[in-house]
Amino acid sequence: NVTTLTNLHVLARITGVTPAAAAEQNGVNIYGSGFFDIVSIKFNGTNAAHLVLSPTNIFAAVPGGARSGPITVTTLENVAISSTNFVVLPAITSFSPTNGLAGTSVTINGTSFYEVSGVRFNGVPAVYVTNSTTQVTATVPETAATGPISLTTPDGTATSSVFVVDPLRLGIRPAAVNLVVITWPGAATNYILEATLSLTPTISWTAVTNTPALVDGQNTVTNSLTGGNRFYRLRK
Repeated sequence: NVTTLTNLHVLARITGVTPAAAAEQNGVNIYGSGFFDIVSIKFNGTNAAHLVLSPTNIFAAVPGGARSGPITVTTLENVAISSTNFVVLPAITSFSPTNGLAGTSVTINGTSFYEVSGVRFNGVPAVYVTNSTTQVTATVPETAATGPISLTTPDGTATSSVFVVDPLRLGIRPAAVNLVVITWPGAATNYILEATLSLTPTISWTAVTNTPALVDGQNTVTNSLTGGNRFYRLRK
């Protein structure tokens, strides 16, 4: 007797995903079986570009706009769903400017900026505003030092290359007889300009009462030297 097999259906199933978390546009290997006649690959419902390497392996790119959730492989026979959620990690792709003083506003661009819970400059928390899922604006905190920017969401933390925190320097130049012009960057706000006649152990600093004017992006104060030369500093 000869038995003829007809309507043999091979169902797809997913047994593993490597890596289990990645940022948008990164490659992911999906392992399983029955990967025949693929209709679509989706990351939590978002279609992904993919390449079927074999009936047991599919290579896919995490699609833009995808959220963390299950991966599905749809064939002509069935829909296979991953047993665990794939995590779409946030990523920082650029920031501008790449350096600045404390108080500088920095635009951070990237992907998967969902439910941002914190932005830090080299570990120091910063005030920030989430503009969109691809952009955040943050202010360089007063105590920040040169180092990476990090952005945290429920899905993970993205880390950038180094942001350079510029040192705060005073510029001093003569303006006329017994007059000097003191300048410092306009981004450095809420500082008090102080002066002293001598750097002795009993040094006494006095606030310069002139209100700074913003000239060409610089806080600018003209001060008299009547009574002797002076040393100047900024105090927060």
